[in-house]
Amino acid sequence: MDLQRAEVRVGVGGQSGVLLAWFAALGMGLAMMAGYAYTPGAMRDAKAAWPREATFSPAGDRPTVVVGLHPRCTCSVATVRELDRILAGVVVRPQVEVLLYRPAGAAEGWERTAFDEDLRRLPAVTVRADVEGKGARAFGMLTSGDIAVFTPEKRLLFRGGLTAARGHEGESKGGRQLRMALSMGHGALGPFPVFGCPMGQAVRK
Repeated sequence: MDLQRAEVRVGVGGQSGVLLAWFAALGMGLAMMAGYAYTPGAMRDAKAAWPREATFSPAGDRPTVVVGLHPRCTCSVATVRELDRILAGVVVRPQVEVLLYRPAGAAEGWERTAFDEDLRRLPAVTVRADVEGKGARAFGMLTSGDIAVFTPEKRLLFRGGLTAARGHEGESKGGRQLRMALSMGHGALGPFPVFGCPMGQAVRK
């Protein structure tokens, strides 16, 4: 009888140990996911003026918003939607230049995205294929979701991201500052953290 009780106690203790180990592993996994979600991507120092290496020119009568995006990064969707919300609330609609990353050797059209409809909603938008991310790098952009805004005089007005975490839609410090910059013509240059995929690798869906 005592032996049976001992076996029961051992069995219960073993199950408790397995459950504790499982919860510990789950907690570690959630912590790692949260850490990744709130870890910003790489950024280069912003240039104070429109870069000479750029292959297109800014608008001469309104601000120009330049956005670097990886078309197969899910975080890009959140950036485009946040930008759409911000632009809907400003009086002077800027020119929007979207640089869609395309890896070297990829076929034309590789950069076509599942969020084309979201992109088309942006006012005065031009979408450009950016082979190897060279166009984005001219603006110091290395991470999907990086944004630079310039005045008609080619002066940097804003630099950084619009989301508070990877793939997160909603208010953020960068978003508030961009809205202020476009509404009042001045703002904090930043840089504000950019949460997205590196524009230098073929992210798989």
